[in-house]
Amino acid sequence: MATVVLDPFYREIEDVLGQIVGRDLRIESIHPVSGGCIHQGSCILLSDHSKFFIKQNQLNDDRIFEAEANGLRELAKTNTVSVPSPVVTGVWRDQAYLVMEWIESQSVVSKMAQIQCSQNLGRALAGLHHYRGAVVFGLDFDNFIGSSIQKNQPTAAWQDFFMQHRLEFQLRLADQNGYRDVVAMGRRTLTRIQSLLRTGAQPSLLHGDLWSGNVLIGVDGHPVFIDPAPYWGDREAEFGILTLFGGFDSVFFDAYQERLPLEEGFAERLPVYQLYHYLNHLNLFGSAYAGAVRSLLAGLE
Repeated sequence: MATVVLDPFYREIEDVLGQIVGRDLRIESIHPVSGGCIHQGSCILLSDHSKFFIKQNQLNDDRIFEAEANGLRELAKTNTVSVPSPVVTGVWRDQAYLVMEWIESQSVVSKMAQIQCSQNLGRALAGLHHYRGAVVFGLDFDNFIGSSIQKNQPTAAWQDFFMQHRLEFQLRLADQNGYRDVVAMGRRTLTRIQSLLRTGAQPSLLHGDLWSGNVLIGVDGHPVFIDPAPYWGDREAEFGILTLFGGFDSVFFDAYQERLPLEEGFAERLPVYQLYHYLNHLNLFGSAYAGAVRSLLAGLE
């Protein structure tokens, strides 16, 4: 195979991976991987035939990748869901990067296979939510939802945590970004929103950003969760992003509910959790999401 001519960044990655595995390795090929809108992703094939996935950006700050790596470790500790193992994070010149295990995935075509994969996903998520490992809400480190900081200060009451560190935080960002009418509507609605939140919720570890693009189907038909923004929260909050853009069918929901039924009043509370993610999209991507935020707030008034 012809030697790949590497730019300086990938020569650095080649050296870093060689130091980690303890022997000299060469990068044989680099293939772009589509998916995210914030980072650039690639598959790296090494001379020993191993593969790694690398994410990089020009933020010149690896906090976002360090948080992602720690989030993957948090999910892995539950032994309930599969995630790629992080290998190394770093910054080289103007490039921040995260290298992790490469996951072989598949595109599911047949109807029977789709049903089985949806069932596997619903059961896996229910297993994650059923896991108990915390007595307060939040996490011992902050992370990111997209490129927005997500504050996770441990808090005893779910209502306090979600209001302060999710909705009010996003409303402050919206105010800074000039969406004054949205902020005014939001502040009028906060008391009503807080009254909807469950008082008896138990902390579940959430993926935190579980839309369909953040799930791979492994070659064995079981889900692999990627790009998490985890924290300990009311499990109902997981469905805020999960229901926002589609991609999860009724088979998935039935499998989840068979193992861990959603409680009465969930449908009334769901718009509250959708609101957090719509506010975040408004702050990240602009006014295209303003109408959806206003509509949700009007329904909650």
